[in-house]
Amino acid sequence: MKPRWLRLMGGLALGVVSFAHATAASIEVFHADSLAGPMRELKKAFEGKNQGVTINLTSGVSRRLAERILKGNIPAELN
Repeated sequence: MKPRWLRLMGGLALGVVSFAHATAASIEVFHADSLAGPMRELKKAFEGKNQGVTINLTSGVSRRLAERILKGNIPAELN
């Protein structure tokens, strides 16, 4: 069985695939510091399978990232 974080991140990546094939894109992903290693691996794999898509990773303390996003200090689209 895959680790929970991999299932969650895999679902996130799969949700972007149909969009990624339509046009070149840059996707911002905010994640907890503790996920830095796995997120780098997912970024590399996703970009390798989706030419023209760039994933920009921003790590930080989850609560602080959420606060910055909600206050509008980080432009983000929440889905």
